Amino acid sequence: MPLSTCPVWSSVPNKLLDLIQQNELEQRLKSSLFIVRWYHYFYMILRGGRRSSDPIVRRYARKMRDLLDCYINIQQQETDERVLWLVDATKSHWHLQWLHASGLFDIRVIHLVKDPRAYVHSMDKAYANAKRNQPEATRSAFRLAYRWLSANLAILILHRSCWTRESRRFIRYDDLSVNYEETIRGICAWLGTQFDSERAARFRIMTNHAIGGNRMRRESRPVQIDTEWASKLDKSRSLFVWMVTWPLAKFFGFEWRTELLESRE
Repeated sequence: MPLSTCPVWSSVPNKLLDLIQQNELEQRLKSSLFIVRWYHYFYMILRGGRRSSDPIVRRYARKMRDLLDCYINIQQQETDERVLWLVDATKSHWHLQWLHASGLFDIRVIHLVKDPRAYVHSMDKAYANAKRNQPEATRSAFRLAYRWLSANLAILILHRSCWTRESRRFIRYDDLSVNYEETIRGICAWLGTQFDSERAARFRIMTNHAIGGNRMRRESRPVQIDTEWASKLDKSRSLFVWMVTWPLAKFFGFEWRTELLESRE
C-alpha cells in the first residue's frame, strides 16, 4: 500500500519522512549504514559511550525525534491510548549509536540473535537450487557468515559500551519462538508495562503501520521454532559457516549439534 493512502504515514510531513539523508551519512562513514568495516570497531570502542557534538549526528537524531513524536501523537489519537514505548527495529548499528550519542532518547536495547547457519540459509536459500559452482557457493556462504559475525559483534560492543546491564537484553530467536509468551512477559516486566496475554496472542492481526519488515508478520500462524536449515542447509556449508562464526556463536549460546534444536520442537 502506498504511504499516501495510509491514514498514519500520510499525516506525517514529507520533510520528516525524508529524514535519513543516507548520502550525507554514508559519505561520513565512507560505506553503507548497514556495513561494518574493521576500523569501525575502533571507533565504537573508543567513542561508543560518549555524547556527540557532531552536527550531522545531532541533526539526524533531532529529525528522528520529530518523526517519532509525530508518529506517537497520531497513534495516540487513533487508539486513544498512551504510548509508553516505541519499538524501533532498524538494523543499522550506526542508527542505534547515533540516537544514544545525541542524548535525546531513553533507550532500552534488545539484541535478538539468530543462529548463524539459520541466518545464512534464510538469506541464501533463494539461490540454493541455482546451478552455481563450488567457489561461488563458498564465497556466498563466507560473505553471509561474515555479515552475521560483523553485525552481531558491532551490536555487542555497543551494548557494553553504551548501556548498563539493566538497560540491555539478549534474546535468541529459538528461545523467543519456543517460549514466546514467557519471553514477552519478561520484556514487559523489564520495561515496567503490563503484560496483555490477549494482545500477545493476536499480534499478527493487530493494525500494523510498519513500512517494511519480515513478511512473516502478515501470516496467521502462531510463533514457532523453524529448524528448516538443520535439514536443508548443505552439511559442508553448515560446517563452513560454523567454522567462520563459532567463537561468537558459542558466546551467544548456540551449539553445533542440531539435535539440541530438534528436541525443542
